[in-house]
Amino acid sequence: MPLLLFFLYAFTEIYLLILAGGEFGAFNLLLYLIASAAVGLWVLRTQGRAVFYEARADMAEGRAPQGALLDGLLLFVGGILLILPGFISDALGLLLLIPRMRASAVKGLGKDREQGKNPFPGYARVFFYRSGPAGTSSFRQQRPPEDESLPPRQDTIIETKATQINPPPESPKNGDRF
Repeated sequence: MPLLLFFLYAFTEIYLLILAGGEFGAFNLLLYLIASAAVGLWVLRTQGRAVFYEARADMAEGRAPQGALLDGLLLFVGGILLILPGFISDALGLLLLIPRMRASAVKGLGKDREQGKNPFPGYARVFFYRSGPAGTSSFRQQRPPEDESLPPRQDTIIETKATQINPPPESPKNGDRF
């Protein structure tokens, strides 16, 4: 089914480009495609950098940068859609450039996250590594929220102690390589 949808999308894009080329001329269509690709590249370059700085500021203040990262992801997708030739992809890309549209999409994804739903299907594993006193450390895997119908699970913890066995080799003298 996804393959059929892809071919339907590609056929529709090509059909619309042929109609526009016949109506406005091939040269004007080429100028339009170059202009939309230039706008897409501009979005990727400038807005991506702005989102990076916004996420960095959120982390410096101790907040999770998920809103900034989702906003940046939607800007990235919008820029890529503008680079792709076609009218449907350009329309979707321009919709993603509108801040209000991105904000509502980010808000909708955030609302699902607050309710404990995963807006992105699949299972994600997050690992934490914590260094302890005197060279000890622990390794813990964070699991998704517990389902109340299942018995509680225990986190896997691996503790280790690191010791140096051999001293590092001395640096070469007199320009020797070995």
